[in-house]
Order: sequence, then structure tokens, then C-alpha cells
Amino acid sequence: MIVFVGRFDDWKGNWNEKMKLGENIPKEISERWGKILLDGLVKEQKEAVKENMVIPKNFLLVQAPKLNPEEVAQISLDLHYEETINRRKLLLPLLDKSFWNMAHGVKKEAFLFGDKLGETIKNSKDIEKSSQQIKNLPPRSKAEQIETSRPLLRAAAFDASEEEFELDAPEPLQAAAAPAPPDKFHDQRRH
Repeated sequence: MIVFVGRFDDWKGNWNEKMKLGENIPKEISERWGKILLDGLVKEQKEAVKENMVIPKNFLLVQAPKLNPEEVAQISLDLHYEETINRRKLLLPLLDKSFWNMAHGVKKEAFLFGDKLGETIKNSKDIEKSSQQIKNLPPRSKAEQIETSRPLLRAAAFDASEEEFELDAPEPLQAAAAPAPPDKFHDQRRH
């Protein structure tokens, strides 16, 4: 099969030198088959070929075997799945890159990218806006920041004879800075 389809290392343009080839076929056949390989058959030609293709009476094995209905259904469904995947692969490069991951995880429903694509895109944009707002917040001053970490317990002394540690009491947490006393301007406006 690889000989007929071609191998990767033979695609460099010099495959005639490496591959063992058979005798030439007649030039007319080579030209006719080459045209079909490059352009395909038109509808009328396909119908004519189908009408002329009859199975010989003494060689019925050439006929394609019949399939069970269950096998036909499974093959048809798998073919439908593969076509759906291919359609998605064709459309994904056209989407905005921010939606690629979202579109990959969505299962096909009535629509190719799921029934709730608009809602999913809207939620994604809302999350993106929220993250931009969080990124753009000005940094808090040191007075606004609250100390949240506790000091570590440290071994103050080690008495080798008693083989135990004496621990310092933990330092108290620093309280947030007290608010500034109201200035006279604000007091006068309130009264």
C-alpha cells in the first residue's frame, strides 16, 4: 500500500531514482488516468461508469458484502462524528484565539459548538473584563494593608541536659493603622 500511496522520504522529487518501477502503460491510458487523478470525473462520466460496471455471473465474490443494520448504523454514526470533528477543525482557526479552548471542550448538540455558545462567549467576556479590572486596581498603601501573617515560633534556647526547647511567646499581631482624626474642615461641614 505504501508503494502506491507514497512514502514521506520519496516526496523529495527524486522518487523515480529510488523506487523500483514496472513497465510503462500505454500513453493514452496514462494521459486519461492522469486527467482523472488531477480533475476527477464529471457527473455524467460517473453515471456511465456505474451503468457499465456489472458483476460477472461466475464471480459474485467481487460484489461488496452486505452489512448488518447494526453495523451500518455504527459506521454511519462514526462517519457523522468524524465529519463533525472535521467541520469544527475547519472553523476553529477562524475564531478569535481567546475562544479556542472554550470551543474545544464543548460537545456537539443541535449546533456544531453546542446550544449555549452565545452564553458561554458572554460569560467568557465577563470573566475577561473582571480580570482586567482586578489587574488595573491601584496598589494599596502600607496603611491600608493589614498584616495577615503570624510570626514563626522560634527556639529561644536549648538546654542539652534537659533536652527540651524553650519557646518564646508568639508576638502579637500588628493592628492596622488607626484612621486619621477628622480634620476641622470636615467637622465644620457636618455641623
